[in-house]
Amino acid sequence: IIQGGSYGLSLVTSANNIFTGNIIRDASIFGIYFLSSNYNVLDSNVMINCSIMVYGYDAVEYRNDVDVTNTVNGKPMYYLCSRKGMTIPDDAGEVILVDSEQCVIEALDLDKGTIGVLLAYSSNNVIRGNIINNQSMIAIDLGSADNNNNIIHSNIIQGNGYGIDLEYSKGNIIRKNRILSNGCGIFLGDTLTTIICRNTISRNNYGIRAIKSNDSRIFLNNIYRDYVYGLSAEACAITARWNWWGAVTGPGADGNGDRVHATKQGLITYVPWLRVPVLFTGTLRFLFMEEYKRNFMNDILKPPGQTCTESQKIHAMSFDLFGLENSNIGKEPLQPKTRITQHFII
Repeated sequence: IIQGGSYGLSLVTSANNIFTGNIIRDASIFGIYFLSSNYNVLDSNVMINCSIMVYGYDAVEYRNDVDVTNTVNGKPMYYLCSRKGMTIPDDAGEVILVDSEQCVIEALDLDKGTIGVLLAYSSNNVIRGNIINNQSMIAIDLGSADNNNNIIHSNIIQGNGYGIDLEYSKGNIIRKNRILSNGCGIFLGDTLTTIICRNTISRNNYGIRAIKSNDSRIFLNNIYRDYVYGLSAEACAITARWNWWGAVTGPGADGNGDRVHATKQGLITYVPWLRVPVLFTGTLRFLFMEEYKRNFMNDILKPPGQTCTESQKIHAMSFDLFGLENSNIGKEPLQPKTRITQHFII
C-alpha cells in the first residue's frame, strides 16, 4: 500500500518490470509514472484519487501490458495499443491509446486521477461527450508527437492542472467544449493548423497558451474571466478573430475583456471581435433591445469605432499593451511535461 506523497511508482528508462497487487492512494501528482519505460506488466493494481501517466520519445516507449484488472477509482483502466475503429467502454476510469486510429472515446465520467485521456502516436480519433474533472496533471493529454487530425468536442473539462495539452501534432480540432477553472485551459506546443472554435474557456489561469504553434485558428469562442491571460502567444502567429472576450470593447485589462499577450516575436490578430457571446449552436446571444436586432450583422460583429476589415494585431514588441507592463498577473501554472518543454523557455 502506497499512500500520499507526490508519486506512487515512478520508472525512468526501466523495462520488463512486473507490478501486481499494489494499492496506490492519494498520490498528489502521479499514481504510476513511466518515462521511456516499456514492456512493463501491470496486473491487479488499485489506484485511488490518482492514475497513470506515461511519456516516451517514440511509440515503442509507450508499449506496456496493462489490462483491465488495474483500476482507477474502482473503474477499469484501458491501456490499449495498435487499435483501429474501437469504441472505448463507457465504464473506463482512465484511457491511454497508443498507435491507434479511428477510435471513439465518449460518455466517460473521469474524476480525481492524474490523466483522464492520453493519446500517443494516435490519429483520426474522436474524444467527445466526456466529463473530465480534477485530474492533477492533464484532462486530455495529446503531448506526444504525431497525434494528428483528432477531434475533441462537446466535453466538460473542469478543475484540472491542464485542460487539453496538444504538442508536436497537426490538424486537430477542439470545438464545443466547456473548459473551466483549470491551470491552463488549452496548451499548444509546436503544433500546426489547430482549429479551436465554439468553446467556452473561462476562469482558467491561462485560457489558451500557444508556444511555437503557427497557423492556429481560434474563432467563435467565449474566452472570458481567465485570471492571467485569455490568450498568450509565444514565438508564433495566432489568428483569433470573431471571439467574445467578456466585454463589448474586446480584449483588454481586467474589467474590460480578457487580456491577450504576445512574447518572443509572437503575434496575435484579434480584430474583429464579437460584441456578444456565442452559443454552441453557432448562433449569437442577443443582448440588445428588440430595435437593435434589425442591424445585427452590421453592428454587433464589429468593435466600436472600427471596421471589420482592420487588421489590428498584438506584437511581442509592444510594451504598452493594455497597460500590462507593470501589472501583477498572478501565479503561472506548471508546464505540462516540463522535461520536454524546457527548450521552449528562453
